[in-house]
Amino acid sequence: MNILLMTRHNPLVEEALQYYSLLHSWFNLREMFEIIKNSVRAAERQNKLPKNTWNTWARGWANNFWETAHSYYWSGLSALHSSVGSKKRAGVTPMPLETAIKHITDLFIKWLQTNP
Repeated sequence: MNILLMTRHNPLVEEALQYYSLLHSWFNLREMFEIIKNSVRAAERQNKLPKNTWNTWARGWANNFWETAHSYYWSGLSALHSSVGSKKRAGVTPMPLETAIKHITDLFIKWLQTNP
């Protein structure tokens, strides 16, 4: 798989790769998550990927990732929201950054394999 060729044909691959090349933070990982999620869901709607591809790829971890990345209480200054706007939602298991990196890396590889 030649990622550099993919970036010529898909600006979203280039953008996600740029985020991935930066120091891994909740902010950068969250941006990649959002790019990939929107791309996969669009591909599902266009029948380019099977229905529920996103749900299969993100099953079991996406909600905890999303909530952790958004809450100051779990991801500090990298969170989308400050302490004033953050909530500790019930049913969320905060995710360590190292685990988030593993999940996003796996997600990124799966997504790259679906891009020409």
